[in-house]
Amino acid sequence: VRQSDGSFVLLATERNLLTFNRASAEEIQDHSCAILSSR
Repeated sequence: VRQSDGSFVLLATERNLLTFNRASAEEIQDHSCAILSSR
């Protein structure tokens, strides 16, 4: 996500099927994040 000051916010995860981590970006997103709601 590009911010108004030109910086970026990067969300990343790594798949690990042994721990049932499917590397879904939805799992690490914070939908109440102030950065996203300030648009």
